[in-house]
Amino acid sequence: MARGLRGIFIFKLLVLVLGAGTAAFAPSPAVAQDNQAAGQANGAERLLSAGRELLRAGSPEAAAHVFARVIEDERAAPEVMAEAFLYRGIANARIGANTAALSDFGNAIWLDALPPDLRARLHAQRGRVHQALGHAGAAQADFQTALRLAPSDPDIVALAAAGAKGGVAMPDDIATGTLPVPGAGPPGKQVERAPSLKPDGVSTPAASAVYTVQLGALADMRTARNLWDDLLSRHADLLSGLEPSFEPSSVSGRELVRLRVGPVATLSATRSLCDQLRQRGQDCYPVGQ
Repeated sequence: MARGLRGIFIFKLLVLVLGAGTAAFAPSPAVAQDNQAAGQANGAERLLSAGRELLRAGSPEAAAHVFARVIEDERAAPEVMAEAFLYRGIANARIGANTAALSDFGNAIWLDALPPDLRARLHAQRGRVHQALGHAGAAQADFQTALRLAPSDPDIVALAAAGAKGGVAMPDDIATGTLPVPGAGPPGKQVERAPSLKPDGVSTPAASAVYTVQLGALADMRTARNLWDDLLSRHADLLSGLEPSFEPSSVSGRELVRLRVGPVATLSATRSLCDQLRQRGQDCYPVGQ
């Protein structure tokens, strides 16, 4: 009997000691939070890598879904989110979803978190989409920005030269990000193809975008439209691909027209876009739809 009681006592003592040891080695809440954040970051990087592999394998639709998983996680770091938008834009361009591609490229630019080489390739890619759609002015603005960011990159130089001559012929090289726009041909001959993906937040910007930005409140419709034309010409690198809306409103008995543009897919992108416009002297305010 005594031996049995002693066995129970020793067992309980071991349980207490092991429990105390486990508690002693358990991470603090702060360390656990850091570990969780690191795990999320590694997960996002793995998704980006997987999406790029799908692009290399010629599966842009599947790649777009993978990049969307990164984009849908608002906790992702800005540089990771921007890269996911960049590559989803490339995937959407490959399947002919050009409007969605422009939205994705725009969000990547507004996040302002890409290194200069990737940002140069982003502008080159967006220029190709604009040119495929017959947007000659916007295309040239993007090619010029790409050259300014990477003047010694041979692919960028060749692409800008081809764009200046009215062509977009480039090798299909996913390693450098220079992917051809489907159906590219002479300017003015392009008809945008309908997105191949279902409207589930992957290909259509309206499905995932919930924000616009307000650029001004003007006295009348004509003034608002003139402002938009002026801003688009001066800030094409930031505003091309956005659609303006002119909303009549009444403030303290005064009739105004609000100039808002979108869509922008994330709140952080609207903030970054507005920060960049304010640095150039233009008022800008994020707006939730």
